[in-house]
Amino acid sequence: MATSTVYSVDQVVGYSLYAKRRMNLYWLPDDTSEVVRIINAGERVGNVYSYIGRSGNIWWQIGNGIRVDGYVLHQSGSFDIDALRDQGLLSTAEILEAQKAQELLDANPFTLNQLLGGGDALAKLTGLGSNIAKGAITVLKYVAIILVSYALIRYVLPIVSVLYKNRKHQISNG
Repeated sequence: MATSTVYSVDQVVGYSLYAKRRMNLYWLPDDTSEVVRIINAGERVGNVYSYIGRSGNIWWQIGNGIRVDGYVLHQSGSFDIDALRDQGLLSTAEILEAQKAQELLDANPFTLNQLLGGGDALAKLTGLGSNIAKGAITVLKYVAIILVSYALIRYVLPIVSVLYKNRKHQISNG
């Protein structure tokens, strides 16, 4: 027996519907009402602002909260479920699973101390930070030594060499 994924109508509110088949957007939630727009397969129906249950059917109210664009009748297979999932829609089973997981966490809260293996978490994080800072300072010291050495070799040593040669020349002439 194949099981189908179930979604709550309350959860669809706020998501954009995409048509999987051609359908009508009606002015009122009644298929004898004026057709506002014909929606082709693959097109965006619109944002679900609300829904109405009428005569055993669900009508999605399409709009943005300021303006109602119209109503579209919900029929199985009419809408692209993957597009809804891509927007973050969860099935009722997934919502129940998340609620159970949250209840489990609430019943058995892990503190930062426990996750870090006990002891004072703040001290461990501070110690980690100070170790990183000490390491960075050490690296910077070595970089400074290398830069100073390079500057000495590149710029100061040639000048000293020339001065030394000139001094030696002056002493021998002198």
